[in-house]
Amino acid sequence: MSEMESIALSGAMAVAAAAAAAQLGKPIVQKGCDLIDAALGRPFKVAGGILADEISFWRWKNRLKIAARSRDILDSKKVQVEVLPPSFLLPLLDAAGNVDDPDLAEMWAQLLAGGSQDDCHRHPAFIETLRWMSGEDARFLKRLAGERIPVSAGKLDARDLASAHRLMALSLLDWDWEVTGVLVAMEGDEMGPTDFGKQFIRAVMPDVLAKDISGR
Repeated sequence: MSEMESIALSGAMAVAAAAAAAQLGKPIVQKGCDLIDAALGRPFKVAGGILADEISFWRWKNRLKIAARSRDILDSKKVQVEVLPPSFLLPLLDAAGNVDDPDLAEMWAQLLAGGSQDDCHRHPAFIETLRWMSGEDARFLKRLAGERIPVSAGKLDARDLASAHRLMALSLLDWDWEVTGVLVAMEGDEMGPTDFGKQFIRAVMPDVLAKDISGR
């Protein structure tokens, strides 16, 4: 039985104790537990000896922070937490445990909240794509937002180019660029999200979809 399957079979006290010991504040612990309880449709807890596992301990701290943020998003929109399909919720919680970058954590929280608002946001491709992204990739995608943007030569540094290449590999970014054998920014090039990239942005960054690369 996997860690997430064990979690889904039990109630919330052990997780609350673990998170408190990991120095999360009680409001965050309670909101995170409440969100996961509601999404599972039943109480949960960490089973057996998992609390002795420092890695699992760290992962639960991350999961609860993300779940608490998701609850804040839903509360701000006056949306009730729905019981979510295990095929969506459990892989999401499993992957979210490895996230401590704040920008990535926000994207996971938005995806979890979005799953309670619209079942089109529950697609497994969003979880798998987000699982493969770094915080640097997330910030670069946020800069691009929802439009195709002209890119002048010299405007992207090596780290930007690396993120662009990774986002292209994830089918999130489309780049009209001159075929020179090297991925570089040329005058007249354009880049922007693919159709799948726009769907992904709506699911994980709904508030920035209309912004362009300049941050307007």
